[in-house]
Amino acid sequence: MIRFFNPDRNELFFARKVVLVEGATEKVVLPLLARRIGCFDHTVSIIDCGSKFNLTLYIRVLNAFRIPYLVIYDEDPIDPELRPGGPRYDPDKFKEAQRTFKENEKIENTIDPQIGETMMIKDNFESLLDISKSRVEKIGKPLAAAEKFSNENVEIPEDVKRIVRKVYE
Repeated sequence: MIRFFNPDRNELFFARKVVLVEGATEKVVLPLLARRIGCFDHTVSIIDCGSKFNLTLYIRVLNAFRIPYLVIYDEDPIDPELRPGGPRYDPDKFKEAQRTFKENEKIENTIDPQIGETMMIKDNFESLLDISKSRVEKIGKPLAAAEKFSNENVEIPEDVKRIVRKVYE
């Protein structure tokens, strides 16, 4: 377990509230958007868990230490085209899609409702941000999201504002 903690992630022990996210895009863009809409709070720590499959490890730690938290994760629905009989069916890809989708249940079952809650994003967080795929391919998701929303003229979608407010409440 100790290999999952580093100085960046250890800040969760000193936070008023911890927000667990799957990756770097959320960690980069949530504080940026919070500053833009005026709700940023430095006592809230956003922890990039490195993948959806690491979320339950951090949830268990937060439960043990009774640290309030919010877990934001993607639904990752199974693409119908990957299912048996679908045009892109591949047994290995289908099995992986099932494993990813089943992780949702593990996350929900690990939550201690007295101190933690979840927010599942339909599809995925990047689709909510509507980031250009060509830009993502060129510079990566986190930088593309930061670049887009650093521009004050770019409107923040209402669904995204709702998430940001929930993070910093």
